[in-house]
Amino acid sequence: MISKTQLITLFLFVILFVSKSNAQITATTDCLKTQSIHIEDLVMSSDSFIQTNLPTINAPERKVKKILLENYNFLKNSFSNKDIIKNNVVEQELNAIVDNIIEANPKLKDKKFNMLYATEYVANASSLGNNIFYIYPGLFEILDNDQQLTFILCHEIAHQVLKHFQYSIEESIRLEKTDLTNESSLNLFRNKRELEINADAFGFELYSNLNYQEAEAIKALEHLKDSDSILYSKNIDIKEQFNFKDYPFKRFWINKKEQLLKIKKYKSNYRNLDSLRTHPNVDTRISAIKKINIPPLQQINTKVSKQHLTKIKEWQDANYLCILKDSNRYDLHLFFALEKHYLNPKNIFASEVIASTLFNIYKAKKEKQFSKFIPPPNAFASNTSFLELKLFLKNTEAREIRKIGLWFCNSIEEKSNTLIKIQEKFKRLDK
Repeated sequence: MISKTQLITLFLFVILFVSKSNAQITATTDCLKTQSIHIEDLVMSSDSFIQTNLPTINAPERKVKKILLENYNFLKNSFSNKDIIKNNVVEQELNAIVDNIIEANPKLKDKKFNMLYATEYVANASSLGNNIFYIYPGLFEILDNDQQLTFILCHEIAHQVLKHFQYSIEESIRLEKTDLTNESSLNLFRNKRELEINADAFGFELYSNLNYQEAEAIKALEHLKDSDSILYSKNIDIKEQFNFKDYPFKRFWINKKEQLLKIKKYKSNYRNLDSLRTHPNVDTRISAIKKINIPPLQQINTKVSKQHLTKIKEWQDANYLCILKDSNRYDLHLFFALEKHYLNPKNIFASEVIASTLFNIYKAKKEKQFSKFIPPPNAFASNTSFLELKLFLKNTEAREIRKIGLWFCNSIEEKSNTLIKIQEKFKRLDK
Protein backbone atom coordinates (compact mmCIF):
# COMPACT_ATOMS: atom_id res chain seq x y z
CA MET A 1 0.00 0.00 0.00
CA ILE A 2 1.24 3.51 -0.78
CA SER A 3 2.03 5.48 2.37
CA LYS A 4 0.16 8.62 3.42
CA THR A 5 3.24 10.75 2.79
CA GLN A 6 3.61 9.39 -0.75
CA LEU A 7 -0.04 10.05 -1.57
CA ILE A 8 0.04 13.60 -0.26
CA THR A 9 3.22 14.29 -2.18
CA LEU A 10 1.74 12.92 -5.40
CA PHE A 11 -1.42 14.92 -4.93
CA LEU A 12 0.53 18.14 -4.62
CA PHE A 13 2.02 17.57 -8.11
CA VAL A 14 5.58 17.49 -6.75
CA ILE A 15 8.28 17.14 -9.40
CA LEU A 16 11.66 15.62 -8.58
CA PHE A 17 14.72 17.05 -10.32
CA VAL A 18 18.21 15.65 -10.75
CA SER A 19 20.75 17.07 -8.32
CA LYS A 20 23.81 18.90 -9.58
CA SER A 21 27.51 18.21 -9.05
CA ASN A 22 30.72 19.74 -10.38
CA ALA A 23 32.80 16.57 -10.00
CA GLN A 24 32.82 15.68 -13.67
CA ILE A 25 34.65 16.33 -16.92
CA THR A 26 32.65 18.41 -19.39
CA ALA A 27 33.02 19.19 -23.07
CA THR A 28 34.17 22.77 -23.49
CA THR A 29 33.03 23.79 -26.96
CA ASP A 30 31.11 27.07 -26.70
CA CYS A 31 27.45 26.61 -25.83
CA LEU A 32 24.56 28.97 -25.49
CA LYS A 33 24.66 31.16 -22.44
CA THR A 34 21.65 30.30 -20.31
CA GLN A 35 20.39 32.73 -17.71
CA SER A 36 19.22 31.75 -14.28
CA ILE A 37 15.74 32.81 -13.20
CA HIS A 38 15.22 34.16 -9.72
CA ILE A 39 11.95 33.33 -8.01
CA GLU A 40 11.70 36.92 -6.77
CA ASP A 41 11.30 37.96 -10.42
CA LEU A 42 8.08 35.95 -10.60
CA VAL A 43 6.44 35.50 -7.22
CA MET A 44 8.12 38.00 -4.88
CA SER A 45 9.58 37.10 -1.46
CA SER A 46 8.61 34.08 0.61
CA ASP A 47 6.60 36.23 3.04
CA SER A 48 4.69 37.90 0.21
CA PHE A 49 4.18 34.52 -1.46
CA ILE A 50 2.60 33.14 1.71
CA GLN A 51 0.48 36.22 2.47
CA THR A 52 -0.83 36.38 -1.11
CA ASN A 53 -1.95 32.73 -1.16
CA LEU A 54 -3.07 32.36 2.46
CA PRO A 55 -6.54 34.00 2.14
CA THR A 56 -7.41 31.77 -0.85
CA ILE A 57 -6.98 28.46 1.00
CA ASN A 58 -9.61 27.15 3.40
CA ALA A 59 -7.52 25.26 5.97
CA PRO A 60 -5.73 25.89 9.31
CA GLU A 61 -3.35 28.81 8.85
CA ARG A 62 -0.32 27.17 10.47
CA LYS A 63 -0.46 24.13 8.20
CA VAL A 64 -1.12 26.20 5.10
CA LYS A 65 1.90 28.41 5.84
CA LYS A 66 4.10 25.33 6.22
CA ILE A 67 3.03 23.90 2.86
CA LEU A 68 3.30 27.25 1.09
CA LEU A 69 6.85 27.70 2.39
CA GLU A 70 7.73 24.21 1.12
CA ASN A 71 6.29 25.12 -2.30
CA TYR A 72 8.20 28.39 -2.35
CA ASN A 73 11.50 26.67 -1.48
CA PHE A 74 10.87 24.00 -4.11
CA LEU A 75 10.39 26.67 -6.77
CA LYS A 76 13.42 28.59 -5.57
CA ASN A 77 15.65 25.49 -5.65
CA SER A 78 14.48 24.44 -9.10
CA PHE A 79 15.45 27.89 -10.38
CA SER A 80 18.83 28.06 -8.65
CA ASN A 81 19.71 24.52 -9.79
CA LYS A 82 18.99 25.49 -13.41
CA ASP A 83 16.24 22.89 -13.65
CA ILE A 84 14.41 25.91 -15.07
CA ILE A 85 16.30 28.27 -17.35
CA LYS A 86 15.51 31.58 -18.97
CA ASN A 87 15.11 30.98 -22.66
CA ASN A 88 14.12 33.95 -24.76
CA VAL A 89 13.33 31.93 -27.89
CA VAL A 90 11.01 29.41 -26.24
CA GLU A 91 9.42 32.00 -23.94
CA GLN A 92 8.74 34.31 -26.90
CA GLU A 93 6.97 31.59 -28.88
CA LEU A 94 5.00 30.29 -25.89
CA ASN A 95 3.99 33.82 -24.92
CA ALA A 96 2.75 34.46 -28.45
CA ILE A 97 0.45 31.42 -28.15
CA VAL A 98 -0.70 32.50 -24.69
CA ASP A 99 -1.45 36.00 -26.03
CA ASN A 100 -3.71 34.40 -28.65
CA ILE A 101 -5.48 32.40 -25.94
CA ILE A 102 -6.05 35.51 -23.81
CA GLU A 103 -7.28 37.55 -26.77
CA ALA A 104 -9.86 34.90 -27.61
CA ASN A 105 -10.96 34.58 -23.97
CA PRO A 106 -11.86 37.95 -22.37
CA LYS A 107 -12.23 36.23 -18.98
CA LEU A 108 -8.44 35.88 -18.97
CA LYS A 109 -7.87 39.60 -19.59
CA ASP A 110 -5.13 41.14 -17.42
CA LYS A 111 -3.84 37.67 -16.47
CA LYS A 112 -0.09 37.07 -16.60
CA PHE A 113 1.02 33.48 -17.18
CA ASN A 114 4.72 32.64 -16.81
CA MET A 115 5.55 29.79 -19.19
CA LEU A 116 9.01 28.53 -18.22
CA TYR A 117 11.35 26.11 -19.96
CA ALA A 118 12.09 23.10 -17.73
CA THR A 119 15.14 21.05 -18.69
CA GLU A 120 14.11 17.51 -17.65
CA TYR A 121 13.63 15.32 -20.75
CA VAL A 122 9.98 14.31 -20.45
CA ALA A 123 6.82 15.04 -22.43
CA ASN A 124 5.12 17.05 -19.74
CA ALA A 125 3.66 20.37 -18.67
CA SER A 126 2.82 21.38 -15.11
CA SER A 127 0.82 24.11 -13.42
CA LEU A 128 2.45 25.02 -10.10
CA GLY A 129 0.05 27.73 -8.99
CA ASN A 130 0.82 31.44 -8.81
CA ASN A 131 0.66 31.69 -12.62
CA ILE A 132 3.84 29.59 -12.98
CA PHE A 133 3.98 26.79 -15.54
CA TYR A 134 6.80 24.38 -16.37
CA ILE A 135 6.92 23.24 -20.01
CA TYR A 136 9.28 20.33 -20.72
CA PRO A 137 11.37 19.63 -23.85
CA GLY A 138 9.82 16.26 -24.64
CA LEU A 139 6.42 17.87 -25.12
CA PHE A 140 7.65 19.87 -28.09
CA GLU A 141 9.02 16.72 -29.72
CA ILE A 142 5.78 14.71 -29.65
CA LEU A 143 3.43 17.44 -30.89
CA ASP A 144 2.81 18.28 -34.55
CA ASN A 145 1.60 21.88 -34.64
CA ASP A 146 0.69 25.06 -32.78
CA GLN A 147 -2.94 24.02 -32.27
CA GLN A 148 -1.93 20.90 -30.34
CA LEU A 149 0.48 22.92 -28.21
CA THR A 150 -2.26 25.51 -27.65
CA PHE A 151 -4.59 22.87 -26.22
CA ILE A 152 -1.92 21.66 -23.76
CA LEU A 153 -1.32 25.24 -22.60
CA CYS A 154 -5.08 25.80 -22.26
CA HIS A 155 -5.29 22.69 -20.07
CA GLU A 156 -2.55 24.01 -17.75
CA ILE A 157 -4.06 27.50 -17.64
CA ALA A 158 -7.35 25.87 -16.65
CA HIS A 159 -5.65 24.34 -13.59
CA GLN A 160 -4.61 27.85 -12.55
CA VAL A 161 -7.96 29.55 -13.20
CA LEU A 162 -9.90 26.75 -11.45
CA LYS A 163 -7.62 27.14 -8.39
CA HIS A 164 -6.50 23.53 -8.34
CA PHE A 165 -3.28 24.57 -6.59
CA GLN A 166 -5.30 25.83 -3.63
CA TYR A 167 -7.58 22.78 -3.68
CA SER A 168 -4.65 20.37 -3.64
CA ILE A 169 -3.25 22.05 -0.52
CA GLU A 170 -6.63 21.84 1.22
CA GLU A 171 -6.91 18.17 0.26
CA SER A 172 -3.42 17.31 1.49
CA ILE A 173 -4.17 18.88 4.89
CA ARG A 174 -7.43 16.99 5.06
CA LEU A 175 -5.60 13.73 4.35
CA GLU A 176 -3.30 14.30 7.31
CA LYS A 177 -6.26 13.54 9.56
CA THR A 178 -7.29 10.44 7.61
CA ASP A 179 -6.22 6.83 8.00
CA LEU A 180 -5.35 5.96 4.44
CA THR A 181 -7.20 2.75 3.69
CA ASN A 182 -7.55 1.33 0.19
CA GLU A 183 -10.88 3.14 -0.10
CA SER A 184 -9.47 6.54 0.89
CA SER A 185 -6.51 6.01 -1.45
CA LEU A 186 -8.96 5.32 -4.27
CA ASN A 187 -10.91 8.45 -3.40
CA LEU A 188 -7.70 10.49 -3.59
CA PHE A 189 -6.98 9.32 -7.11
CA ARG A 190 -10.62 9.87 -8.06
CA ASN A 191 -10.28 13.46 -6.87
CA LYS A 192 -7.15 13.94 -8.93
CA ARG A 193 -8.90 12.37 -11.92
CA GLU A 194 -11.79 14.82 -11.48
CA LEU A 195 -9.38 17.77 -11.41
CA GLU A 196 -7.85 16.64 -14.69
CA ILE A 197 -11.21 16.09 -16.37
CA ASN A 198 -12.31 19.56 -15.21
CA ALA A 199 -9.07 21.09 -16.55
CA ASP A 200 -9.65 19.31 -19.87
CA ALA A 201 -13.21 20.64 -20.07
CA PHE A 202 -12.39 24.24 -19.23
CA GLY A 203 -9.18 24.09 -21.24
CA PHE A 204 -11.14 22.84 -24.24
CA GLU A 205 -13.53 25.78 -23.84
CA LEU A 206 -10.59 28.20 -23.91
CA TYR A 207 -9.16 26.35 -26.91
CA SER A 208 -12.49 26.31 -28.79
CA ASN A 209 -12.81 30.07 -28.47
CA LEU A 210 -9.88 30.34 -30.88
CA ASN A 211 -12.03 28.40 -33.38
CA TYR A 212 -9.44 25.66 -33.62
CA GLN A 213 -10.36 22.13 -34.65
CA GLU A 214 -11.44 19.64 -32.00
CA ALA A 215 -9.42 17.01 -33.88
CA GLU A 216 -6.12 18.73 -33.04
CA ALA A 217 -6.91 18.79 -29.31
CA ILE A 218 -7.66 15.07 -29.47
CA LYS A 219 -4.45 14.39 -31.39
CA ALA A 220 -2.48 16.19 -28.69
CA LEU A 221 -3.87 13.75 -26.12
CA GLU A 222 -3.28 10.76 -28.39
CA HIS A 223 0.39 11.68 -28.76
CA LEU A 224 0.76 11.43 -24.98
CA LYS A 225 -0.01 7.71 -25.13
CA ASP A 226 3.13 6.87 -27.03
CA SER A 227 5.28 9.77 -25.89
CA ASP A 228 8.16 7.73 -24.50
CA SER A 229 8.41 5.44 -27.50
CA ILE A 230 8.78 8.63 -29.56
CA LEU A 231 11.25 10.37 -27.23
CA TYR A 232 13.49 7.39 -26.59
CA SER A 233 13.75 5.86 -30.06
CA LYS A 234 16.40 8.05 -31.63
CA ASN A 235 18.79 6.50 -34.12
CA ILE A 236 22.02 6.12 -32.14
CA ASP A 237 23.16 2.63 -33.27
CA ILE A 238 25.57 1.95 -30.39
CA LYS A 239 26.40 -1.45 -31.91
CA GLU A 240 27.97 0.42 -34.82
CA GLN A 241 29.28 3.57 -33.10
CA PHE A 242 31.05 1.54 -30.38
CA ASN A 243 32.32 -1.15 -32.74
CA PHE A 244 36.06 -0.77 -33.38
CA LYS A 245 38.42 -2.87 -35.48
CA ASP A 246 40.65 -3.78 -32.55
CA TYR A 247 37.88 -3.75 -29.95
CA PRO A 248 34.61 -5.00 -31.48
CA PHE A 249 31.19 -4.52 -29.90
CA LYS A 250 30.07 -7.46 -27.74
CA ARG A 251 26.46 -8.54 -28.08
CA PHE A 252 26.18 -9.65 -24.46
CA TRP A 253 26.59 -6.02 -23.40
CA ILE A 254 22.93 -5.50 -24.29
CA ASN A 255 21.51 -9.00 -23.78
CA LYS A 256 21.85 -9.89 -20.11
CA LYS A 257 18.63 -11.57 -18.94
CA GLU A 258 19.13 -10.73 -15.29
CA GLN A 259 19.02 -7.04 -16.15
CA LEU A 260 15.71 -7.47 -17.93
CA LEU A 261 14.29 -9.02 -14.78
CA LYS A 262 15.38 -5.96 -12.85
CA ILE A 263 13.55 -3.77 -15.36
CA LYS A 264 10.34 -5.72 -14.87
CA LYS A 265 10.57 -5.25 -11.12
CA TYR A 266 11.17 -1.53 -11.57
CA LYS A 267 8.23 -1.36 -13.93
CA SER A 268 5.80 -2.65 -11.33
CA ASN A 269 6.92 -0.05 -8.79
CA TYR A 270 6.96 2.92 -11.16
CA ARG A 271 4.79 5.91 -10.24
CA ASN A 272 4.78 9.41 -11.65
CA LEU A 273 1.40 11.08 -11.38
CA ASP A 274 2.70 14.47 -12.44
CA SER A 275 3.08 13.45 -16.07
CA LEU A 276 0.45 14.49 -18.59
CA ARG A 277 0.60 10.95 -19.89
CA THR A 278 -0.37 9.49 -16.50
CA HIS A 279 -3.32 11.76 -16.00
CA PRO A 280 -6.63 9.87 -16.28
CA ASN A 281 -6.78 7.32 -19.08
CA VAL A 282 -6.31 9.18 -22.36
CA ASP A 283 -9.22 7.41 -24.07
CA THR A 284 -11.48 8.46 -21.18
CA ARG A 285 -10.33 12.06 -21.54
CA ILE A 286 -10.91 12.01 -25.29
CA SER A 287 -14.43 10.63 -24.81
CA ALA A 288 -15.19 13.37 -22.30
CA ILE A 289 -14.02 16.09 -24.69
CA LYS A 290 -16.12 14.71 -27.54
CA LYS A 291 -19.21 15.04 -25.34
CA ILE A 292 -18.62 18.76 -24.81
CA ASN A 293 -20.82 20.83 -27.08
CA ILE A 294 -19.35 24.29 -27.55
CA PRO A 295 -20.87 26.11 -30.56
CA PRO A 296 -18.09 27.87 -32.50
CA LEU A 297 -18.10 31.67 -32.32
CA GLN A 298 -17.41 31.75 -36.03
CA GLN A 299 -16.30 29.40 -38.78
CA ILE A 300 -13.78 26.79 -37.61
CA ASN A 301 -10.22 27.58 -38.68
CA THR A 302 -9.09 24.52 -40.65
CA LYS A 303 -5.60 25.86 -41.34
CA VAL A 304 -2.94 24.22 -39.19
CA SER A 305 0.00 26.40 -38.19
CA LYS A 306 3.45 25.17 -37.17
CA GLN A 307 5.18 28.53 -36.91
CA HIS A 308 5.74 28.73 -33.15
CA LEU A 309 6.37 25.02 -32.55
CA THR A 310 8.85 24.87 -35.43
CA LYS A 311 10.94 27.72 -34.00
CA ILE A 312 10.98 26.03 -30.58
CA LYS A 313 11.98 22.68 -32.09
CA GLU A 314 14.77 24.27 -34.13
CA TRP A 315 16.17 26.04 -31.08
CA GLN A 316 15.90 22.92 -28.94
CA ASP A 317 17.54 20.70 -31.53
CA ALA A 318 20.51 23.05 -31.71
CA ASN A 319 20.89 23.66 -27.98
CA TYR A 320 19.52 20.85 -25.82
CA LEU A 321 22.82 18.96 -25.69
CA CYS A 322 24.40 22.11 -24.26
CA ILE A 323 21.67 22.37 -21.64
CA LEU A 324 22.38 18.80 -20.53
CA LYS A 325 25.94 19.82 -19.63
CA ASP A 326 24.62 21.14 -16.33
CA SER A 327 22.90 17.89 -15.34
CA ASN A 328 24.21 14.63 -13.90
CA ARG A 329 22.19 12.42 -16.25
CA TYR A 330 25.08 10.70 -18.02
CA ASP A 331 22.70 8.40 -19.92
CA LEU A 332 20.95 11.40 -21.49
CA HIS A 333 24.28 13.11 -22.26
CA LEU A 334 25.35 10.04 -24.20
CA PHE A 335 21.97 9.48 -25.82
CA PHE A 336 21.76 12.92 -27.41
CA ALA A 337 25.45 13.12 -28.26
CA LEU A 338 25.36 9.72 -30.01
CA GLU A 339 22.40 10.88 -32.09
CA LYS A 340 24.27 14.03 -33.13
CA HIS A 341 27.40 12.02 -33.88
CA TYR A 342 25.46 9.42 -35.86
CA LEU A 343 23.94 12.15 -38.04
CA ASN A 344 27.26 13.97 -38.40
CA PRO A 345 30.47 12.11 -37.40
CA LYS A 346 32.39 15.41 -37.75
CA ASN A 347 30.33 17.13 -35.04
CA ILE A 348 33.18 18.08 -32.70
CA PHE A 349 31.03 18.98 -29.73
CA ALA A 350 29.12 15.68 -29.92
CA SER A 351 32.44 13.80 -29.98
CA GLU A 352 33.63 15.73 -26.92
CA VAL A 353 30.43 14.98 -25.02
CA ILE A 354 30.61 11.26 -25.86
CA ALA A 355 34.25 11.02 -24.76
CA SER A 356 33.84 13.10 -21.58
CA THR A 357 30.68 11.22 -20.60
CA LEU A 358 32.35 7.84 -21.07
CA PHE A 359 35.19 9.02 -18.84
CA ASN A 360 32.72 10.18 -16.18
CA ILE A 361 30.86 6.86 -16.38
CA TYR A 362 34.16 5.02 -15.93
CA LYS A 363 34.83 7.07 -12.79
CA ALA A 364 31.31 6.47 -11.49
CA LYS A 365 31.68 2.72 -11.93
CA LYS A 366 35.10 2.66 -10.24
CA GLU A 367 33.79 4.71 -7.31
CA LYS A 368 30.57 2.63 -7.11
CA GLN A 369 28.49 5.75 -7.83
CA PHE A 370 26.90 4.52 -11.06
CA SER A 371 23.29 4.63 -9.85
CA LYS A 372 23.73 8.26 -8.76
CA PHE A 373 24.20 9.34 -12.37
CA ILE A 374 22.22 6.71 -14.30
CA PRO A 375 18.83 5.69 -12.88
CA PRO A 376 17.37 2.25 -13.66
CA PRO A 377 15.45 1.72 -16.90
CA ASN A 378 11.71 2.24 -16.62
CA ALA A 379 8.74 0.63 -18.28
CA PHE A 380 7.88 3.67 -20.39
CA ALA A 381 11.20 3.47 -22.22
CA SER A 382 10.90 -0.25 -23.04
CA ASN A 383 11.80 -1.49 -26.53
CA THR A 384 13.65 1.70 -27.43
CA SER A 385 17.20 2.63 -28.36
CA PHE A 386 17.44 4.45 -25.02
CA LEU A 387 16.73 1.21 -23.16
CA GLU A 388 19.42 -0.51 -25.21
CA LEU A 389 21.88 2.22 -24.24
CA LYS A 390 20.98 1.91 -20.55
CA LEU A 391 21.46 -1.87 -20.71
CA PHE A 392 24.83 -1.30 -22.33
CA LEU A 393 25.91 1.15 -19.62
CA LYS A 394 24.67 -1.14 -16.85
CA ASN A 395 26.23 -4.32 -18.22
CA THR A 396 29.66 -3.05 -19.20
CA GLU A 397 32.43 -3.09 -16.62
CA ALA A 398 34.61 -0.08 -15.82
CA ARG A 399 37.60 -1.53 -17.72
CA GLU A 400 35.36 -2.05 -20.79
CA ILE A 401 34.09 1.54 -20.65
CA ARG A 402 37.72 2.69 -20.39
CA LYS A 403 38.65 0.78 -23.56
CA ILE A 404 35.56 1.95 -25.44
CA GLY A 405 36.35 5.55 -24.46
CA LEU A 406 39.94 5.28 -25.64
CA TRP A 407 39.06 3.61 -28.92
CA PHE A 408 36.34 6.16 -29.54
CA CYS A 409 38.84 9.01 -29.09
CA ASN A 410 41.29 7.20 -31.38
CA SER A 411 38.61 6.88 -34.06
CA ILE A 412 38.06 10.65 -34.37
CA GLU A 413 40.35 11.97 -37.08
CA GLU A 414 40.09 15.70 -36.42
CA LYS A 415 40.38 16.18 -32.67
CA SER A 416 39.76 19.35 -30.68
CA ASN A 417 42.09 20.24 -27.81
CA THR A 418 39.43 19.04 -25.38
CA LEU A 419 39.17 15.67 -27.10
CA ILE A 420 42.96 15.28 -27.09
CA LYS A 421 43.05 15.92 -23.32
CA ILE A 422 40.33 13.33 -22.71
CA GLN A 423 42.18 10.86 -24.94
CA GLU A 424 45.35 11.35 -22.86
CA LYS A 425 43.39 10.70 -19.67
CA PHE A 426 42.13 7.40 -21.10
CA LYS A 427 45.69 6.48 -22.18
CA ARG A 428 47.00 7.06 -18.66
CA LEU A 429 44.26 4.82 -17.28
CA ASP A 430 45.21 2.14 -19.83
CA LYS A 431 48.79 1.86 -18.57
